Amino acid sequence: MNILAYLSGLLFPDRRSESEKDRERKFIGALNDLKTLSVNEHGRMSIDPEEIRDQILKSREEYRDLISPMHRKKIAGPDSSLRATHPHSPFKSQV
Repeated sequence: MNILAYLSGLLFPDRRSESEKDRERKFIGALNDLKTLSVNEHGRMSIDPEEIRDQILKSREEYRDLISPMHRKKIAGPDSSLRATHPHSPFKSQV
């Protein structure tokens, strides 16, 4: 397998910048950390919407200090009416 990887590296070198390669590695690492991600035999992926929502809320909290207090908005909680603002949202409002 190493010979094949070496030959493909010679024939088709990766000309992307190191920062782009690093972004791709981080993205793949983040995908591998998802607990409910599943891929079927046709390549279709699915994930639990609650896990995505939890990840987004966690990331918002982690990076909250990067946004000036003047531009911050209240983060929608689990009982917020802001959860189902889009007509195709998987989160149904409790109105």
